[in-house]
Amino acid sequence: MTPADDDVYIGPPPFGCQPYDDVNICVTFTWDIPQAFRLARAWQMYGRVRVGGPAMGTTPGAFVVGRYLRRGVTITSRGCPFECPWCLVPSREGTLRELRIQVGNVVQDNNFLACNRQHQEKVFGMLQIQHAIQFKGGLQASLINDWLIEKLR
Repeated sequence: MTPADDDVYIGPPPFGCQPYDDVNICVTFTWDIPQAFRLARAWQMYGRVRVGGPAMGTTPGAFVVGRYLRRGVTITSRGCPFECPWCLVPSREGTLRELRIQVGNVVQDNNFLACNRQHQEKVFGMLQIQHAIQFKGGLQASLINDWLIEKLR
């Protein structure tokens, strides 16, 4: 889901890399934190380096819709209203909150089905003009109902 533009790098700076005003390193998983700091040291001569993201405890409200996502990927909600003992989403992203809907065909929400019906209807309205629709964040089976089945057809 990482953007595919010329100013996105995975790993250390390539030979001949141009300088940037800001270098942002987004860390999703805690096991990647040591690598993030190695990357920060590697990038420090190319611009002001900031390390953030869910694994770094970035506050849930700091999420910006559409930032650091490949074109076509949309996240319409963050957080979770459930407290499953194995899941880190509530502690990392906070309680469920609905976001401004960005156009895209890949819905990457953790809990799209936990959103209210009005929000779901807006998302399905946006998806009507999309092709190859995917729900990459999954859909919780216990929340699927007849209305949703009709919308997914």
